[in-house]
Amino acid sequence: MKKEKTEKADTDTEGFVIIEHPADTGISLTAESLEKAFEIAAEGMFSIICSIKKVKPQKQIRMRISSSPEMGVEGLLVAWLEKLIYLHEIKKMLFSKFDVAIKENKSKKIKLSANVYGEKIKPSFHELYLAVKAPTYHKLSLKKDFANKGRWTGMVIFDV
Repeated sequence: MKKEKTEKADTDTEGFVIIEHPADTGISLTAESLEKAFEIAAEGMFSIICSIKKVKPQKQIRMRISSSPEMGVEGLLVAWLEKLIYLHEIKKMLFSKFDVAIKENKSKKIKLSANVYGEKIKPSFHELYLAVKAPTYHKLSLKKDFANKGRWTGMVIFDV
């Protein structure tokens, strides 16, 4: 990325900042809820890949992902972003809208269901930036920050 870029979600208290890393790039995020944190992470990742403002939410894809209690929310976040990269590469699509629902059952298994919206890549129209290969576990964090009004804060570094 050429410069640090700040993108805001629905309010001034939510959003992400693209951060530089020596060989890679990443995002730090703040969100009011766990679901919104996952949505913002996806928006941040696709803002690294392309000019997300030019991506129309024309096609909907439904997704479901489960994590074991050992994976926790951070492992589920990595699985979510990996699945989005997979869909991006296999279906040749860009995504710009994400509706996430997360539930934890009695055995502490976390289930994510989501609708993601986007369109096929049009090289003559879409402004593409970097190819994101994968989210990494390096400096990965996602936690509820009680000192920050109970907001969720996190960081994801991407291999580019």
